Amino acid sequence: MEAALDKLYRWEDTQVGDTAPAYYYEMTAEKIVAYCRAARYENVAYTSQAAAKEAGLPGMIAPPAMVFTYAPICLSGLASTKGRSLPEDPALLAQTGHPVKTSIGFQGAMVLPGDFVRSVTSIQDKYQQEGRAMIVLRVEAHNQRKERVAEYTCACLWPLGPDSQGS
Repeated sequence: MEAALDKLYRWEDTQVGDTAPAYYYEMTAEKIVAYCRAARYENVAYTSQAAAKEAGLPGMIAPPAMVFTYAPICLSGLASTKGRSLPEDPALLAQTGHPVKTSIGFQGAMVLPGDFVRSVTSIQDKYQQEGRAMIVLRVEAHNQRKERVAEYTCACLWPLGPDSQGS
């Protein structure tokens, strides 16, 4: 059943600087191999320790696009910090935080099997332009050695409620 409309995460609830609780991910060789199979990556440097070392890498590494797996955007975490929730209806959820532009600015240290990644999603900016509301989310992730392994932003189209005047 759909959450009460007054409990849904809305434009009015979002503030620049809001931060979601941290997301934790344990990287394993099996997760890397499964991701590569699903994404149809054929580069053996991602799936074989020996091939990775032969290529000059420290061993198997997570492919760059796997950043969205080990450091995802945690929109539900942002909503929960405000006592709100995301729509359960897939049609409504698709309108909430619909990504329109992603910019990966820093990959950082390589993510290896055995790494524990901690990522945090925050609101970097929010604005209205040409009748559209946009929220820019920032995700930053570090491994257990406190090395930055990812940093990216994602601009999301955001629905405005009937009473919204923006901020």
